[in-house]
Amino acid sequence: MALPASGILLSVFILIIVYNAIDYIVPKTVSTCLALGIFWVGLTLMFEYGLGYFVLGKEISEINQVFNVSSGNLFVWVVVVTLWSPLLIAYLKGYVGNDR
Repeated sequence: MALPASGILLSVFILIIVYNAIDYIVPKTVSTCLALGIFWVGLTLMFEYGLGYFVLGKEISEINQVFNVSSGNLFVWVVVVTLWSPLLIAYLKGYVGNDR
């Protein structure tokens, strides 16, 4: 029960942080928002695999288990939210879309 809850909670925190931080970035195009999301996903995956492999000494197959949804882990959802949150929040705040 705690594993899915932590994934949902982390996704909510990401949305809150992006909502507050997007005013400093002010993306003007969809491609800028997607590039930002891809950059953040890349940083997330580098941290996840780098910490797991180099610091904790885990095998890659063991690190890959964070993406196993059948075990209740929603980290895949967190990565998807991280990818799309800049575009979603920029759209909601009127920085992109709305015929700008």
